[in-house]
Amino acid sequence: VVARASFNVLTLSVGAKAGAGIYDKDGNLLVRTGAIDLTTTGVKTAATTSTVPLEPGVYWVANTIDDTTAVLRAGPSTASAAIMNSTNVHQGNAANSGSAGILPATLGVISSSSGFPPAMIYFEP
Repeated sequence: VVARASFNVLTLSVGAKAGAGIYDKDGNLLVRTGAIDLTTTGVKTAATTSTVPLEPGVYWVANTIDDTTAVLRAGPSTASAAIMNSTNVHQGNAANSGSAGILPATLGVISSSSGFPPAMIYFEP
């Protein structure tokens, strides 16, 4: 069961909001946080808007930021994104975008992107 998510804000942006969530393999939203304020740096933890048991399977981990200044801690390098997308798209940009730190109900088509490392998001019961 997923009940909360945490990430680390490296670069703050006054008024910026972010959100995190998990989608099923078909791109349907299963669980998400509400909008999380990015006015300060450091670890942010937020409860999810519902709790969902996750069975073994394939899921998309997603985040949205309504700002271009704020930065979340990310994976080690852009090389990790290139490796993850070598045969199938495992990381990229969703056609449907979030708004004000809230994720969309569906992802839409995922376009491969290796220009950024994935954000580090921890989901916990």
